[in-house]
Amino acid sequence: ESVINGANAGLKLAAGIVLLSPYIPLLFMGEEYGETNPFHYFTSHSDPGLIEGIRQGRKKEFEKFRWKVEPADPQIEETFLKSTIDWTKRQAGDHKTLLNYYRELIRLRKNITALSHLDKESMTVQKDYESNVIKVERWFGASRVLIIMNLKSSDVSIMPVGNDLVWRKILDSSDLKWSGPGTILEDSIKGKDKVEMRAQSLVLYEIDND
Repeated sequence: ESVINGANAGLKLAAGIVLLSPYIPLLFMGEEYGETNPFHYFTSHSDPGLIEGIRQGRKKEFEKFRWKVEPADPQIEETFLKSTIDWTKRQAGDHKTLLNYYRELIRLRKNITALSHLDKESMTVQKDYESNVIKVERWFGASRVLIIMNLKSSDVSIMPVGNDLVWRKILDSSDLKWSGPGTILEDSIKGKDKVEMRAQSLVLYEIDND
């Protein structure tokens, strides 16, 4: 099953939210290419009493989840081996596409001044609760970006910001190049233009100063 098609478009949406925010991003190992191996809790203790105590403690801890299977035994080697990441996945298919998407987000974060300037005061955030869309404007000097995030599981029609500025599209997570269904957004828009956005997608616009 594809790691980034269908419902997993949320992976790209979440990546954009994290990497385009004015904070230092923290990525969990393997998430940048969609690692599918689980990350179990594992131990390598030598005290039999401690080992058994941890085993029983985790069973009690997970009873509330009503799992039909017991949690992985943290002390056995198999649990550790199942939790190791597979570096070869990032070399092909949708895993490689997702990795390239992360790289593009990081490149944009570094090269666009409004994104590289980590100042949460130089931004506005609006949420449209009816459409479940979040709009973020960030700026620094002459650099200004608009980030629109559709959190809904269906396409939406929205008015981006309601001004007369012209915005040029820089990235759309629904593009075919990112294994998405294909963008339905114009390459440039005015703030008062209505736009259609794909389900669970993120688009980045930069103000067109030309």
